[in-house]
Amino acid sequence: RYKDLGVTREAHRDHGPREPVHGVSWAGYSPRRMRCPLRLPQRLQIDLLDFFRTGRFDCLRLGQTRELILHNFPDPDDWGPAGRATGVSDAPIWRYGNIELHFEADQLWMICSDYVAELDGGPSLALDRWILDGQGRPLLPVVLEALSRERIDFAKSTRMYPDGASDVTLTLSSGVALHFSLPSEADLDVAARHRGDQNGMRLTSFELRQSRPT
Repeated sequence: RYKDLGVTREAHRDHGPREPVHGVSWAGYSPRRMRCPLRLPQRLQIDLLDFFRTGRFDCLRLGQTRELILHNFPDPDDWGPAGRATGVSDAPIWRYGNIELHFEADQLWMICSDYVAELDGGPSLALDRWILDGQGRPLLPVVLEALSRERIDFAKSTRMYPDGASDVTLTLSSGVALHFSLPSEADLDVAARHRGDQNGMRLTSFELRQSRPT
């Protein structure tokens, strides 16, 4: 797919520990060097509005194998965890900046990020962030208005917790799920939690997933 773009082969740089994403600690990741089978001369453009609307993340589709993705998509910046992987070819998680691809049984089953306030595609991906550009974690009403303006259908669900806290998920027609909760300072306010004021909730993460392969 990229054979006419002047692809070069070069060694991956070492990377240090990263913050946990989707419950995985990056502190245990190996800083070893590895060979990259695909390095593009310029960053690949990813449009977040198109991803939210269609579920397309350039050529990536859920269910694709690692090998297919390695031959058609830029190489990951990081991979791991170290205890479960010997290299990119068997790593359960690939990371592009702070966007992650998750694999099970050699198949891509989730694309996600918990870092919407500082979303970054790393050296390989140039992001058109849409509503995630320069405004931190957008409020739920702001996202609802933007989805309505773009005519993107969604289903809204609310999960309640025993202590009165709640969070909201918007599942878009594309299958992308947007997760919202009260910011940490509001979570300390028990009264605010019991009021259930969803207008103060902010987007915390997004994901596109399918059932994990067995």
